[in-house]
Amino acid sequence: MQCEQNPIINIPFTTGRLGAYLPLNDEALILPITLMVKIPDPSSLNVVGPGGAQSVRCHVISQRTTTAMKRSACEASLENGTPVKKLRGPRGPYFKWLKAGSKPRTTEISRNTLQQGKRQPTTKKTCVQRPKICRSLTRHKENQAPHSSNADGIVNAYSFDNHDDKDSVGHLVAENRPEHVVEVEQLVEHISRSVEEEPHLERVNDRFDETNFCVLETSSHEEPPPITTADLMQALEAPSYPTCSDFVVTHDNEYEYGELDDLEERTDPGTVVYNEQEINVSAFETDSESDDDEEKLLAVAPDLHLTVEQKIDLLLLLATKKRHNLTFSASEDIMELAGILSSDKTFFSSRYFMKRVIEKYSSVSMTEYQVCPQCGKYLGLVESDGKCDRCQNEFSTESNKKSGHMFLYLTLCDQIKSVVKHCYDDLLLDSQTRQKINRFNYEDIYDGKVYKNSVESNVLTMNCFVDGLQVSSTSKRSAWPVLLCINELPLHLRRKYILMSSLWLGLKKPNCQEYLKPFIEGCNFLFRNGITVFTGGRSVHFLVKILMCISDTVARPLLRNSIQFNGEYGCGLCYHPGIVVKYGKGTVRSYSIKNGQYNSRTHEETMNFAAVAENERSSKMGIKGKSIFSEIEGFNVVSGLDLDFFHVLVNVAKRFTSLWFTDQFSGRPFNIKSKFEEVDSRLLLITPTSDVARAPRSLKDRSDYRGHEWFHWVAQYSIPVLKNILPARFLNHWGRLVHSVAVLMQNSVSKTDVAYCSRYLKSFVEEIDILYGTEHVTISIHLLTHLEESIYNYGQPWTHSAFMFESFNHDNKNFVKSSNGMAKQVCKGMQLRVALKNLEDEVSDSMSESHKEYLKKMTLSGSRNQVQPHFVEGNISFLGKPMSLILSPSYLEPLQQEGLDCRNLFIYERCLFQGEVYQCSNYQRISKQNNSVVLLDNNDVFRIDYFVVSSGKCYMLGKILPKNTLTKLCDIILPHIFVLKEPGRHFKCYPVSFINCKLLAFKFNISESDCPTFACINVLQKEMLR
Repeated sequence: MQCEQNPIINIPFTTGRLGAYLPLNDEALILPITLMVKIPDPSSLNVVGPGGAQSVRCHVISQRTTTAMKRSACEASLENGTPVKKLRGPRGPYFKWLKAGSKPRTTEISRNTLQQGKRQPTTKKTCVQRPKICRSLTRHKENQAPHSSNADGIVNAYSFDNHDDKDSVGHLVAENRPEHVVEVEQLVEHISRSVEEEPHLERVNDRFDETNFCVLETSSHEEPPPITTADLMQALEAPSYPTCSDFVVTHDNEYEYGELDDLEERTDPGTVVYNEQEINVSAFETDSESDDDEEKLLAVAPDLHLTVEQKIDLLLLLATKKRHNLTFSASEDIMELAGILSSDKTFFSSRYFMKRVIEKYSSVSMTEYQVCPQCGKYLGLVESDGKCDRCQNEFSTESNKKSGHMFLYLTLCDQIKSVVKHCYDDLLLDSQTRQKINRFNYEDIYDGKVYKNSVESNVLTMNCFVDGLQVSSTSKRSAWPVLLCINELPLHLRRKYILMSSLWLGLKKPNCQEYLKPFIEGCNFLFRNGITVFTGGRSVHFLVKILMCISDTVARPLLRNSIQFNGEYGCGLCYHPGIVVKYGKGTVRSYSIKNGQYNSRTHEETMNFAAVAENERSSKMGIKGKSIFSEIEGFNVVSGLDLDFFHVLVNVAKRFTSLWFTDQFSGRPFNIKSKFEEVDSRLLLITPTSDVARAPRSLKDRSDYRGHEWFHWVAQYSIPVLKNILPARFLNHWGRLVHSVAVLMQNSVSKTDVAYCSRYLKSFVEEIDILYGTEHVTISIHLLTHLEESIYNYGQPWTHSAFMFESFNHDNKNFVKSSNGMAKQVCKGMQLRVALKNLEDEVSDSMSESHKEYLKKMTLSGSRNQVQPHFVEGNISFLGKPMSLILSPSYLEPLQQEGLDCRNLFIYERCLFQGEVYQCSNYQRISKQNNSVVLLDNNDVFRIDYFVVSSGKCYMLGKILPKNTLTKLCDIILPHIFVLKEPGRHFKCYPVSFINCKLLAFKFNISESDCPTFACINVLQKEMLR
């Protein structure tokens, strides 16, 4: 090597943080820029030393030949008569040129030692236990500065100036140099020249890691504007997309830094080694999906420069990750494998890059707010330790994070804009123009009096949901998310586009009056200012209003700021005080209505009681103070915090199965514990349809039942299964609840139906005192008496049910991959949902048919929607190949009567019609489902044996199942359950378009001589549980 005057160091690009020398008036200056590029030939690393110039420091880091490179650097220095100082850091030794004549602080490496490959003996032990590295990109230990010689006039190449700017990595200070500042153009010119000197460099693989830097005069305190990597990339015209290797580091226990030769032996070939002062271990070193310092890393990330093809690749990758619940590591490996198989590594997506893309396209900002650990007061966005102004308790921000006294908030405005823009054509902006079955009936939330009285044109309404859930079975922490849905969307899109505003995760329940403050402020901002959406070449302005809040019986008093249900005046909808009665060895509060019903609460009275309670510091008629929801403009704290029929019915079902099947009530006339096995065997014989989430499980496992399983037990299974087992008077009593559920869950419900069912429900509640005992009239059973008013306000129960939110919460649990930062993992899962939607909108016009088909496959829920049709006729699709079958004359006769050509028939076993899969009765491939029994438009029950296509006409062959009018299940007619006889001898054929709906059909003995077939309409279809 040769020394040059004013040299520029020529390093054949290795991955790491390097220095570029610029000639400045016969002095050498090092600037901390980063070049992330492909290594053409690691063995050709060549370093030109500064010679007699003032000394500087250079990092010599390679991926595979670390030791050889460092020896080469040392030899170059020794040839020029300059001793080399060996320094130690967390990632191994590095070297520093010293001014001639200066005395190094550590052992000198002689020329003979380097040439002979021996280790330099030391007088002091230099191999020490490596300390744990601080997990931060920009954090530096106090008073830790790079080693420098004690000679006069040495240039301090890396003198970091700690400023308040958290995004600043450091400021370069040049000492003893003329008063001028390096211009950006000059820097870019020299870097460009250095890149052009390597003709074999693949420009597309150049990498930059953003570092803000500037050159400061020692005597000046003014800070010039920083030079960002974006400027450099624009000048070099080089795209930037980081790779996985940019962020790979070795683990703490991988090696102890010490002697020079040990580093090469203990470093993996693909590992990039960094100095602690330049980069530290981040969350990406493990499979943990969350880390407190991740935002700092993303904050200094370069801008994304992606082609359309790369965006499509990322869209499909992220959709696959979400569909199969993959970690970022698994997604990373998939892309690496795809690159190996295709021999194309030009686009490799690291987990860092995927998170960067999600952050950009989600357009949802996440803010971390803290609460006082002593009194629970909302502290807001806190960046440093302080004192609570309510209780004067001193708090620590880091301690609050660890103890769970914090929560995350996601901005609603951007989420709503994204959904409205994506679904604008599906929005129902005028409820009066929609098509209804009966214009006088309740058919959606728009028919309730609350919506009619409070909603005007260009107003979007939202229902919010607040409830706790267990995030992990191995953790005691519970999450309390605030979820929302837009009512103006069709029902299936309401469930698809759930929004999340806040998320609390802790060992205790949050103080909702403090936790919900940012959410309430956001709601009022949207109500006053609204949102503006640009779609279809024009801007549309909407005001956004919270219509109601959905929660369970435990969470509702926390939101209303009232007494819990086990206290006096615990009902938030009426003034029922509750009756304390004996239950076992203790007492319970019963809400019996045997003495009549109580008046309903009003918003005005509740606000007055809240004011009195706050002044007197004691509850008044069950109200402890003002509800945080009263701060939402136009919100009714009584009807707005309505009952949730989902939770009510689940709790009622649990109570009655406990009465029927537990030993605690053995000997009572309603207890059928002795016949439990018979009940269980009947239940397990049921084969549901494909639109039921899962087959019935044994009642022994009822403690693990999910909500929809309890719903199916009540509405579909319980009456047929308990027939002739539960005594008739108890079964008839239970039938009133089942009948009311079936009627009120219809698509169209008249006011007469509501009044009719209300009488049945009140009768059901009243008779519990006589049949089971006053102590069993729980708060959930009492809330059945308020269901009539709930329907008048908001329509049928499925329009404001927790079902869709519970399903969303179940999906949120899948985003949690580790116990570190669970709240952020859930919120980032929400960001992934939004990012997928926005990225799809951006590239949909450029996607091929195969891309769209794959994306549809990844985004649709359930495998049943992914079946590819073999033959399509209009809106009817036939699945699978035609059967090689010759029909008997008994089948051909009804076809001939319809005028079909029986010489050219195609016979299928499966059919897809109006989004539902129907199967023949003899279909063998699926044994746990029965999709062959349907209800026709003429109200006949039909069993499908074959699907037949002839000359473009689609028919189904089978038999009519006649209804058994002699067998009654209970003393009340159940409109959704049919008791059927055995089919007759003659076959019938009907067009496939005659199908009204699918029926749950099952068969078992209800007595020694009676084995009927039962067919049930799935009344929970509106809840979209499938």
